[in-house]
Amino acid sequence: MSLTFEQKIKLETHNAIVLCRGTNSSGKKFWVYIEAEKKTVMQMQQDYDNQKVVNFLDYGKVIKKGISDEIPEDVKRYMEEEHNFKHDEND
Repeated sequence: MSLTFEQKIKLETHNAIVLCRGTNSSGKKFWVYIEAEKKTVMQMQQDYDNQKVVNFLDYGKVIKKGISDEIPEDVKRYMEEEHNFKHDEND
């Protein structure tokens, strides 16, 4: 997980919404959008980089989540319209 420049700037003034992707303990691909405070996002980044098993609820509010490799288009649209989340070409 890597924060974009825009996400880092947003963290300076308010909570951030972060998209995390990974593989769960069952070997299934997942995605999750989390709203969290700056210090929490930095801790989540460190834990993720260190491959620590995490409970995303420990970091903030889970907005949307799913078990799949691809995020459904309706979820992307919801995140963009309701939460002003900007997806990049890899999302």
